[in-house]
Amino acid sequence: MIRRIRPEEYQEVLNLVIRSFNSFVASYFSDTGNKSFYDYADIDSFSRRLEHNYEAFVLEENGRIAGMAEIKARQHISMLFVDPDCVLSGYGRDIAEFAVDYCRSTRPFLKYVTVNASPYAVNFYKKLGFKRSGDPVTHMELTSYPMIKYLDEGSGKKLKFSIFKKKYDM
Repeated sequence: MIRRIRPEEYQEVLNLVIRSFNSFVASYFSDTGNKSFYDYADIDSFSRRLEHNYEAFVLEENGRIAGMAEIKARQHISMLFVDPDCVLSGYGRDIAEFAVDYCRSTRPFLKYVTVNASPYAVNFYKKLGFKRSGDPVTHMELTSYPMIKYLDEGSGKKLKFSIFKKKYDM
């Protein structure tokens, strides 16, 4: 089940984010870059973002949080992580597809969803239909790859919020 995060879960979810980042992403960056990410994933920073144009969702399986997505302005995936014990379970795909569907359903005229993918995640997003949309960007010693997914490409489908709510039991 995918649902909105609850405030009492913030720390648990951020612990999952850090575990996943350390397992799969941290080796791509310097110590300074890693510290920049840890500052971004700090509970105070996370809480502030959720008060200002960000939303977060968790994927819960068997009473356990197995993944998360943070969405900015209902058009940009700012964080997406799966518990390291659940990698290759399909949960990453599930929560990424949810994030795209959520953006599409809440902004019916939205043309695309974006993400700044870590070097580790570029191929993951490509498999989901995202394409590189620019040169790599380095900020605070973290390099990311701007990617875009056009929402009507190949399908022409729009997802109404009422259908989205039913699909995701929201």
